Amino acid sequence: MDMTRQLLPPWLSLLSMYIWILVFFTRPHKEERFLFPVYPLFCLNAGCSVAAIQKIYHWIFSRYKPQHYTISSNWIAISIAVIFSLTSLSRSAALFYGM
Repeated sequence: MDMTRQLLPPWLSLLSMYIWILVFFTRPHKEERFLFPVYPLFCLNAGCSVAAIQKIYHWIFSRYKPQHYTISSNWIAISIAVIFSLTSLSRSAALFYGM
């Protein structure tokens, strides 16, 4: 049996996040504690976005090479992870040192 037919499409997986954002940002009173349930969906959205960027890069620059798209565009995911890590650490340091 083909496993790709059993998986949810990315837009259906992310639909609950977009509905949550639509409901949350239309309310006059916003608190961060109401965002906690949607944080894992933000991570899923980021992962789907990085995969889409990698596929677009592979389609533009390495379309005719018979290889998986992550081979030619793995540096994109690594650089995004490094940039995110550095900005997260700088935010934590700013909070810790009171800047």
